[in-house]
Amino acid sequence: MKFSLARRSETSRVTGFSLLEVLIAMIVLSIGLLSIAGLVANSLSANNASGFRAEAIRTANALADAVRSNPQGAMDGLYDVAYGASPAGSAKAATDLIAWKASLAKLPSGDGAVAVNTADESVLVRVHWSEGRSSAALTEYRVRFNF
Repeated sequence: MKFSLARRSETSRVTGFSLLEVLIAMIVLSIGLLSIAGLVANSLSANNASGFRAEAIRTANALADAVRSNPQGAMDGLYDVAYGASPAGSAKAATDLIAWKASLAKLPSGDGAVAVNTADESVLVRVHWSEGRSSAALTEYRVRFNF
């Protein structure tokens, strides 16, 4: 009989200990799940930023192709445009710039500028946009080429 009484008391202590283990495991699991949720949020933010960067590169290269197809318009300075400026006119260069500025509007705070250097026949295309929540920090992409 003594043997069975001792056994019952060991069983009751083991039951209380397993409850403590379950509570600690739940705390560790909840911390792990919160960490994974933070990683997913950072991943989505990085994915959006890479999409914006890809769009900026695509639009800059599209304008570079348009300038290369119209070297006389570049030499005449028809492709020069500053940030915030709206191109006007009916020439091919103005049409290219209007379409380019419209495609830059897809980017958050997106805008672009073009500077033509006729001395060395080079063109600098700059695109800037906001990757974060505030538009104060702008990211810029530049491409320089000869026409």
